[in-house]
Amino acid sequence: MVDVIKALGLLSVMRRSHTINKKNSIVFVPGLYGSMGDDIIPGTGKWSFGMAASIYEPFIKKLVEMGYVLEENLFIAFYDWRKECSYSMEKYLKPVIEHAKRKNKSKKVDIICHSMGGLVSRTYVQSKNYNYDVDQMIFIATPHTGAANAYSIWTEGKLLSKKNIESEAFATLMEGYLWILTRLHGYDNDIDTVHNLLKGAKDLLPNRDYGEYIYYFDQEKKLHYIPYEELDYKNSFLDNLNQNKDLLKQRRIRVTLIVGKNIETNEKFQINKSDDNEDSKIVSVIKTSEGDGTVSFRSATAIEGDTYIFHADHTDIMKKCSFAIKSKLGIMEETVNDGSIVDSYTGKEEEHVSILMNGKGKVSIHMQTDEGTKLMYDSTKNVNNVFIQEFSDMLKWIVIHNVGNKQLYLDYEPEENETLDIQAKSSSGRKIKFRQQRPVKGKNYRMKIQ
Repeated sequence: MVDVIKALGLLSVMRRSHTINKKNSIVFVPGLYGSMGDDIIPGTGKWSFGMAASIYEPFIKKLVEMGYVLEENLFIAFYDWRKECSYSMEKYLKPVIEHAKRKNKSKKVDIICHSMGGLVSRTYVQSKNYNYDVDQMIFIATPHTGAANAYSIWTEGKLLSKKNIESEAFATLMEGYLWILTRLHGYDNDIDTVHNLLKGAKDLLPNRDYGEYIYYFDQEKKLHYIPYEELDYKNSFLDNLNQNKDLLKQRRIRVTLIVGKNIETNEKFQINKSDDNEDSKIVSVIKTSEGDGTVSFRSATAIEGDTYIFHADHTDIMKKCSFAIKSKLGIMEETVNDGSIVDSYTGKEEEHVSILMNGKGKVSIHMQTDEGTKLMYDSTKNVNNVFIQEFSDMLKWIVIHNVGNKQLYLDYEPEENETLDIQAKSSSGRKIKFRQQRPVKGKNYRMKIQ
């Protein structure tokens, strides 16, 4: 991916070098699950977007088409999203900013950040160790007062069902990485994985400014909200960060907010509150159309800045905001006036299938098309829109995009007689689980996964 984008970038510079002369370098900070490498899971190699490539690579290519070049004036601040934002800021973001400044002999950079990446970035510019080296920040779908879904992740180790979350791409990433991490580290369940390995999720919990969002009905059917101070899980990180949010203005950082709207978004949760409060579970949800399916509009606009509004969900917004990015980077011949701009796009996410595998063996995936059977993946070949990551000699994750309603078949031939565990899920909601305690070595197992 990097080499292709660099090549495109060189061509763009030749055609439009005048548009980016004297512009700041860009540091891009992806969101939760948007980084993968040896720092997170040993054996996965150098930093990349991992299984979030389909979300972020097209965005990086758009920046390249605007004339930016990777490792010249465009840098990516990958980070360990399992850790707290303050840790990721200090170990990963600050060094990338320093590298970008040295590379271009410049005093400042521009930061473009998505979702959790915005909180990592704010942690830096609002810290006592800030070096006054950020000119502008472009926040895309950042939960400045937290996101309700983080409560579901932190308290129950899962997202709610498909009917309660609109950003299926985000759900696929979350479920997939939890599945992988749970098996790699030998935890009994996802909640143990979250509390031990995904401490960064706690930084995404709704904070005091979010407002009351957990409620229950008493025996007389009266509704009661639990005050923030009485919640078992509070977000002291965001409480402290937002107490000092005026530092963004005081430090003369230009702020742009790119947010999604008109997508049903979880906003409040009903729990079945018990006397000891230890067995409380989410039983219902209140949604708002003022959000992007993951982050509410109110949370995404909780700090001051020029605001661009799109009818797009939490991940799809990355594909829709190019003109706003161009305007803010000053590379359009005719820039759009600052303010609230609504995109009428009403499309749906591209359909995909996620396949998680735990077992040693030969794998091939075929799609049934009008022209016949098409090989989508095997150990020697994969086609476009197929993303693969191997985490060990046993664990593998395959995501196939743009599958439409085509039939998909998976063939598996075990290399040894040990437990085989396969889980497949399509964005349409179809789930397939296949578990064999002692699969027969050399035998072919076929399953329809779409």
